Amino acid sequence: MRIAVIGGGIAGLTAAWLLGVEHQVVLYEAADSLGGNARSVLVGQPGSEISATPGATFILPGAYPYTIALLRHFAVPLRRNPVGLTIVDESRSVRWATPRLRRPAGVAESGDASGWLRLLAVAWKLERSGDWTLTWDRFIDALGVGDPFIHEVANPIVAAFWGLRPSEIGPLSARALLAYVSRPMPGAKRWVPGWPVECADGTGRLVEAITAGLGAIDIRLHAEVRSVVASGSSLVVEQAEVGERYDRVIMAVPPWNANSLLGDPTLRDLGRLQRTLALIAIHCDEAMLPENPSLHSPAMVVVGEGRSQLTTIVGRCGASTVLRSWITNGGGPRNGILSTTSFSHVAPTIDLFRVQETVRAWQGTRNCWLAGSWTWDVDSMESAVHSGLSSAEGIDSSASRVRWLRGRALV
Repeated sequence: MRIAVIGGGIAGLTAAWLLGVEHQVVLYEAADSLGGNARSVLVGQPGSEISATPGATFILPGAYPYTIALLRHFAVPLRRNPVGLTIVDESRSVRWATPRLRRPAGVAESGDASGWLRLLAVAWKLERSGDWTLTWDRFIDALGVGDPFIHEVANPIVAAFWGLRPSEIGPLSARALLAYVSRPMPGAKRWVPGWPVECADGTGRLVEAITAGLGAIDIRLHAEVRSVVASGSSLVVEQAEVGERYDRVIMAVPPWNANSLLGDPTLRDLGRLQRTLALIAIHCDEAMLPENPSLHSPAMVVVGEGRSQLTTIVGRCGASTVLRSWITNGGGPRNGILSTTSFSHVAPTIDLFRVQETVRAWQGTRNCWLAGSWTWDVDSMESAVHSGLSSAEGIDSSASRVRWLRGRALV
């Protein structure tokens, strides 16, 4: 079977790798490299560079079974991070830090621990309910904790992890906004904090490993696809000057791109989904950290002037600490910027999860499948991998790697 995979991010790479043994696969990528938001960049001085990933890097083992299965298969080295988060203002003073949740000693804790634990407990119940339609505003109204905790702690943390302002999160899906703190150990009878891990040299290591495993797959970079058109029993993938026929097509692209490429009225709502700009800087500006090094956490939320932004520690490069900061809403690092990356992702609106239901019903129409983190569950690397698996499974559930990955995640 001849299969086209359009989009070389994690979802597209996963689908291509899963089907590449038994089928003839062509992978189209409009950019000059594979990996999308998961690719890593080298920063620092020659001879002392370190690898940094602009996109999200924290992986919750219990909630990321398919991602973990791939990481283990490709022997990607992982390191464990403590569970800790600090809110700091623009004067570098600590406003709040997470209470001690199975964390190593020495990480600062302060603030309203009862409010945080109440939030986690209710978020856990919401996750188990499966309800995507409860908005953040309604969730907060029912939470039963004081306004200071909501405005000074809960709202800034949630907004920072999604690259939004606190004023923008009210109508969004509460279950989606809280997924990263409510899913550490799915299947447990109570909420138990997990230990996030990350790829030791950035998620680009996984991108490189999958790419190396693609074997004879035809990889086409700088290959912008203009449309996908049904022609008899085939699909024609059209570029500027050429069109090629395929038996099956997987489109691992953002929803607005899928909408324009397909022109299917059933999927018209894809083009209306809300975009959120992500502008991320890799830098060495320690003004984004608390003044006291003992108060540094794996993740820090910088608040000020109605904005809330996430900064995480990447590692050391010579004498400098390398950081990753979301700077979408301004007020980011002023010095020591090593690299910047921008991309758009889908905001977790209630409409997104209604669209996902439409996509699930549509999959396989005209022998075409949609993949990407936006098509399945909440935006994460796990969703991207899972969507690639589901698309590949829809085409050939007996493919050896499809059966392997589905089975590994069930162990």
